Amino acid sequence: MTKIQHIGVLSVAKVAAIIYLVIGLIIGLLSSVAVLVASVAASGDFPIANGMFFAIMTLVLAPLFYAVLGFVLGAIAAAVYNVAAKAIGGVEVDLVTPEPGTGIMDAVVAADASE
Repeated sequence: MTKIQHIGVLSVAKVAAIIYLVIGLIIGLLSSVAVLVASVAASGDFPIANGMFFAIMTLVLAPLFYAVLGFVLGAIAAAVYNVAAKAIGGVEVDLVTPEPGTGIMDAVVAADASE
């Protein structure tokens, strides 16, 4: 067994930011569609131009907000893990090195070599 005793705070923060950015894009897209549908349905009370403005702002701001949130929360989680791992010894993982010729990348390399 191998133990993970330390995690790079900045590397976790960057990966979390990218993951949360993608989640923010999905949420922003769904929210934008909902706002546009609502603005068309209630066009008498809520001008469509306002709906388009809110849809565009949601599509732009949601991913940015989620990316910043993911960066901060990822950094906090990694820092907390490092403190906990220092106190109790880290998480045990079992790492296996694959045999040559058994991985998908071996098939890709072999296909490229045959061309």
